[in-house]
Amino acid sequence: MFCKNDILMTEHNMHITKCRGCGKVTLLYNNFFVSFNTQEFFHFIDYIEMLHFANSSVKFPNGEQYVTVYTCHEDIYFIFNEGDFNEFRDRLLQVHLLLEVKHILKM
Repeated sequence: MFCKNDILMTEHNMHITKCRGCGKVTLLYNNFFVSFNTQEFFHFIDYIEMLHFANSSVKFPNGEQYVTVYTCHEDIYFIFNEGDFNEFRDRLLQVHLLLEVKHILKM
């Protein structure tokens, strides 16, 4: 079956869609493509929301501070510097709000 996707966000390096049928959420960020079921995506957003760069970042061998973001997929991680992390986090929180509004409107 072909998925009919609703675009939740599309910006220069981040695109998020959700299938109208199965609810699968796809996240395309730079060169990474990750899919989540709806529950996994909400857990991912909750996890991102609780992360704070200052408390969660570590110095990598190149001398730069990065935060490691785990996904629901065992071997897929995102690594962000502070600016990229804050931008990624803000965009996901916008999508979370959009999904909540869509859910309320369907009630």
